[in-house]
Amino acid sequence: MPTGRAEAAHTVRSSRNLSVGGVLSALAIIVSAGVVNAEVHFTPSLTVSERYEDNARFVSTNKQGDFSTVVTPDLGFTGRAQELDFTGHVGATWWQYMKETDLSRVGFQGSLSVKADTWTSRLLPGLGLTVMDSAIYTQEFPVFAPLAASVQPAPLAAPVQPASGGVQAGRFNTFGNNFVASSSYVVSQRVNLNGSYVNSMTRFSSTSNLINTRSNSLIGGWSYAVSPVTTFLNNYTYTKFSFTGNNPIETYATDVGARRHFASDLEIEARVGASYVPSLDRLSPNFNVEGIKKFYSTDVRVRVTRSIGNTGGLTAQVSTSQVASATVTHRLTPSLTAVLGADYSIIKSVGLGTVDVQVYDVRPSLNYAFSRTISVTASYLHYHQHSQGTVGFSFDQNMGTVGVTVTWP
Repeated sequence: MPTGRAEAAHTVRSSRNLSVGGVLSALAIIVSAGVVNAEVHFTPSLTVSERYEDNARFVSTNKQGDFSTVVTPDLGFTGRAQELDFTGHVGATWWQYMKETDLSRVGFQGSLSVKADTWTSRLLPGLGLTVMDSAIYTQEFPVFAPLAASVQPAPLAAPVQPASGGVQAGRFNTFGNNFVASSSYVVSQRVNLNGSYVNSMTRFSSTSNLINTRSNSLIGGWSYAVSPVTTFLNNYTYTKFSFTGNNPIETYATDVGARRHFASDLEIEARVGASYVPSLDRLSPNFNVEGIKKFYSTDVRVRVTRSIGNTGGLTAQVSTSQVASATVTHRLTPSLTAVLGADYSIIKSVGLGTVDVQVYDVRPSLNYAFSRTISVTASYLHYHQHSQGTVGFSFDQNMGTVGVTVTWP
């Protein structure tokens, strides 16, 4: 499913200007605002990886395996300009395949986060504000990322692989952008108010059969600390999903829940609520349960969610996603860390059987830090996707990767 060279080159240029240029422009504005007192620290890094995929073209039959070299230069930055703290990065990724050379490509990614708590607290004590923007251009973009719920957007600014609950729909030039503005206000020692605005956009190349999507969300809520270890939570969310050439769809959601610390090494957060889709007159339950347990040398994180979102371009519809994710991180030595991750997702379009996809993946990896500047990573991915709807497709993929990262602090 590769795109043509001419279109790919045009899309690369335009997306590069939007993503990387936008992040750098925002950084320039921030630094120029406090040029006299600006303090910026840059951290360049370079990752070179060799990987093997047994299904390089994401097909159901006649799979073709191939080796590829992946080169990712990146420039991270942190700093402070007057009363604004900022952090982010900008980078590129080049994939070079040995046999399937038409799949060789370049991608770009960048992110910027600005924290203005110092400035806003002068205007109104207790008021905090954080603005984040991330962008990515790639041909390996999961068209549906269930963990990217409107109340907690998943970061786009990283090389994306068909994993972590995503549904892959082939290789197409894709540009994604995620903007989040979140604020909080400390009413008292027990009560906090919070509000957010989220704008997410995904655009696909014209050679794909996917639908460009955009969502705008407004989130408001509060938290009440009943005790030092228990906090009650409540959120209200309004989201408008827009699709190219189709009518928008609105959803309303609310949830209540609690967060509790069981000693210093166990934290559990649970939310339950409902989402309403007026155009379909459909009420759907939603929930989010997450637990984090820390042992002496092992961290365990488990999350189960159910929410309503778009289908990521598969159709001009909304869908329900049920996702279960688990990650176990074990520090074998101070320099050697092992990670095992797994995800299981069920995605279905609301009211129709157009989208009906099940996905699971398993992701073990090892990371060894030779020093503060050099680390080596070996990882394996098994990914399975099964589609029973009228859109989407089924396929399996196994991928092994070995890479070296050099960081200049």
